[in-house]
Amino acid sequence: MEVQPLRTPSRVVIALLLVQVFFGLWHVAGAAVLEHVSPAALIGFRVWAGAPLLLLLAWGISRGIPERRDLLILAGVAIPGVVVNQLFYAEGLLRAGPVNASILMLTIPVLTFVFAFALRKEEFSVRRITGLVLALLGAAILVDPTSFETQPERALGNGLILLNASAYALYLVIARPVFSRVGFLPGIAWVFAFGALEITPFVSADVFATDWLGLPLWSKGALAFILIGPTLGAYGLNAYALARTDASTVGAWILLQPIIASFAAWVFLETALHPHALTGGLVVAAGVLLVTRSQKFVR
Repeated sequence: MEVQPLRTPSRVVIALLLVQVFFGLWHVAGAAVLEHVSPAALIGFRVWAGAPLLLLLAWGISRGIPERRDLLILAGVAIPGVVVNQLFYAEGLLRAGPVNASILMLTIPVLTFVFAFALRKEEFSVRRITGLVLALLGAAILVDPTSFETQPERALGNGLILLNASAYALYLVIARPVFSRVGFLPGIAWVFAFGALEITPFVSADVFATDWLGLPLWSKGALAFILIGPTLGAYGLNAYALARTDASTVGAWILLQPIIASFAAWVFLETALHPHALTGGLVVAAGVLLVTRSQKFVR
């Protein structure tokens, strides 16, 4: 495969942008659904429904099963990528609140780079670090770190969100080699399949106790969107990008999510859109662009 510096719009860039749109809207849709179901029930629905659909899609396209060694790796990748990541985020969001969660999620790009550098998966780059710092500054303008809530009752939620961020950052780093080897679609399909099994003890009671048919119609629509967009679409496209570029680049693009979430909340929830959102958004975009242009993409 040919490896070239990014010079023109790429499928990888489009994939990463769509991932942030899906994940940014997931915060809004998820918050709405959590008014009627528990965090464990929502995550159980997302993983249990997503896994068979991804497996069917992967089988229809590739019609192959990864080797036993890769299956064992994918089972391990599912622990931080699905089980810890999703459960800890939902439970942490409930306890820490959306403000603390949005601030703590800014640690993902930094943690991704730290894991990638510590595990010798990526090399130090001045341009990459500069872009990351610039993007973090813009994200800080957007979410306002001074609004972070430090009450004792928020401590557990804050810890869960930090563990979620660490798990997701580790997932980005360790999933990249196996996704490059087995293909992005089979890779993410088997990660979800193993994740569905591993998460069962933690979600089954809540899933079966939920009256899914009795949910309001708009909640069912939100659930359908969560399954199609932030689950099938976002995880699949993220795996596609991970198979073609560095994990730290994928992590840096996460900083676009506050922009998308702010705009979505303004459109759908009628929350105020502050003037500093434009400034912060432009700074984030500049930093992410700098990080992206420092990487190499596999076409």
